[in-house]
Amino acid sequence: MHRGVAYHVQQEYEQALYWYNQALALNPHHLRLLFDMAVVYDTAQQFQEAIRFYGLYLQKADAVDPAGDPVEKKQIEKRIRYLLAFAEPRR
Repeated sequence: MHRGVAYHVQQEYEQALYWYNQALALNPHHLRLLFDMAVVYDTAQQFQEAIRFYGLYLQKADAVDPAGDPVEKKQIEKRIRYLLAFAEPRR
């Protein structure tokens, strides 16, 4: 995971995602990892994957702490709605 963070900071998104996926295979429930992956996909404009990982993060965070941080949850939900406008094909 730390290699993924390092590549993310260097804006080398493909490498960051490679290492994040390696870490995800070892621990698919790591909340920070899920959130970081969402952010990298978001930054790399891979919106469908960003939406998926933001959703996974919210789902797992809610399972761990249902009360959670309501402000953070609302911000992430708002970001998902915003991304949906770009991710869904227009008719």
